[in-house]
Amino acid sequence: MYLVLFEQADLDGDGLVSDVEAVTFFKKSGLPTEKLAQIWSLVHINHSKSLNRNAFATAIRLICLAQDNKPMTLEHISRTTVFRIPQLMGVSLTKFSAPPPKVMSSSGGGSGGSGGSEWIISQEYAENVVRPAFAAIPKSRPHLLSGDEARMWLSQSRLPVSDLAVIWEHADVDKDGSLTEAEFRIALLLVHGRQAGKALPRTVPSTLLNSYQNPVPTGSGNGQKVADIGAEQAKSLGDEYYSKGDFDGSCKYYSHAIEKQLYDLASTFRRRAAARFAHGDIDGAFDDCTSALIHFPKYAMAHVTRGLCHLQLGDLSQAEVSLRLATSIDPTNPHVSAVASQVVASQQAERDGKKAERDGDIEAALGHYKILYENCPKTEAYLSTYLNLCMKCKKFDEAQGLVIAAQKLSPNSPSLQWMQVQLSYEQTTDLNVMLGRIQEVLRLDPGHDEAQVLGKKVRQLMDLKAKGNAHFKEKAFKSATEVYSEALDLDPPASLSSILYANRGAAFKGLEKFDEAIADLTEAISRDENYAKAYLRRGTCYMELEIYKDAVTDFSSAHTRDPFSQEIASMLAEAQALEAKNKYRDYYEILQISHDATQDEIKKAYRIMALKYHTDKTKSQGTPALKADKYFKDISTS
Repeated sequence: MYLVLFEQADLDGDGLVSDVEAVTFFKKSGLPTEKLAQIWSLVHINHSKSLNRNAFATAIRLICLAQDNKPMTLEHISRTTVFRIPQLMGVSLTKFSAPPPKVMSSSGGGSGGSGGSEWIISQEYAENVVRPAFAAIPKSRPHLLSGDEARMWLSQSRLPVSDLAVIWEHADVDKDGSLTEAEFRIALLLVHGRQAGKALPRTVPSTLLNSYQNPVPTGSGNGQKVADIGAEQAKSLGDEYYSKGDFDGSCKYYSHAIEKQLYDLASTFRRRAAARFAHGDIDGAFDDCTSALIHFPKYAMAHVTRGLCHLQLGDLSQAEVSLRLATSIDPTNPHVSAVASQVVASQQAERDGKKAERDGDIEAALGHYKILYENCPKTEAYLSTYLNLCMKCKKFDEAQGLVIAAQKLSPNSPSLQWMQVQLSYEQTTDLNVMLGRIQEVLRLDPGHDEAQVLGKKVRQLMDLKAKGNAHFKEKAFKSATEVYSEALDLDPPASLSSILYANRGAAFKGLEKFDEAIADLTEAISRDENYAKAYLRRGTCYMELEIYKDAVTDFSSAHTRDPFSQEIASMLAEAQALEAKNKYRDYYEILQISHDATQDEIKKAYRIMALKYHTDKTKSQGTPALKADKYFKDISTS
């Protein structure tokens, strides 16, 4: 559903929905402008000028929540399993693409029971319907549908949310929040059966569980069960599933071949090792390589795969041993050479990374540990060091991705939890949330010195920000600038410092200190180039100084970043009108003389005005330097 809507919203076909395209499309929801502005602010957290597919999908979900009068929050989205199709005027969705199967039933209509005789996946259905449908769905990983991707696909079925929830519960057999092709087979058959009017079963039918546990053999010609297949055929089917990227299915066939096989076990163990490795089961792959080498000690590719397992786990010395053995057995094999080079590169990166750390060259160390992490992604020590270096180099987007990877490796690591708190601090604008996270760390470890220091700093920032805002609200602008300055002296995170600079800039504007105001707002923009409110405030300063051209530029920038704001649109229109009028200014008016003035009178007026707005004069008079500069240019032009 989301892909279909995205393609309709992306009018220029550039793979992104621009702010203008988003405004046009979202208004079709019929929601008030205030709600659309709220949605835009929620999906616009990275402040880009356009929406990618993920951000657009989030916006559509928020529209659904708004139309259902539910809370429009990202947290509410995460708690909602399946979303309905939104109401969008003049927008149509394509029909669910996969053709329904011939319903196979030995008992007539759907009873809603769990026996399963009426829910059968045939070989024809698996090959001609399931596999093409699975391949056609856009996926972030080639052989797995993520939870979001599966929900997007399910929503195209037009089935009620209650039915989709049952289908999801039945299809996600291993409860990992995603669908393999084997699980997708179950989902697709249930969708098609429900569309044909069959009642959904209360529990997963045994026939579908058998389909999950024993995939229908592709190309076997007779739809045999795995238990009835011989060793050679099972090995052949394992190869076929492996070539198509279904590593889970290939492992099942290789396992069956190992049970049935009496000879050439080394080859099958090595093949299952490769499938397990590709599936992320490094320990299982290592065990299979060991088994293969017991049967055939000079099996070069088993040594290679074992070396790759060592490499993934960061055991570089053992990886080198495995590759030396493989090279001695098959020195001309290009795959052996490629993996050996990868091991050597990792060893060099480790040496260079440690040296760069000792020398204090953090940027260089970051590059070396990035290579180590890419080659050894299952090694917690390398991941932790790489993550720390990203934090020191302020590469927070990169660090965020590493935190997600680290959670999978070591979800209960105290050091990881503290790293998440530090990362949140660098990216947060909500100090209350930040303080709550620090308190959680201190609850688990009351003696955590760094958490105590950061907690004290956050409380100071919260107090100063609140005081500054209170002074500003009371129009005590001088006091506000002093308090905001005190907060900035604490070196707050970049996301918060941009707000503090923008607030101090607004306070300086209240004092009519436009030079200082513009300097602060410029600093805020340099720290967050997509901060719409900073552009708006700087634009109003330029309006006060009658520098309309710069005002138009700032209001245009603000409008690009917040296209739903009526205030910004109004200010932009006013500035454009004044800029157009300013192009035809009366130079006699600038020099403050009548139109019939003589040449001598014009020269005299020019000297008086030039002296009045000269930099040395305006400084002593307190005239804003930018305003004086603008007037001086006008006078010179006249």
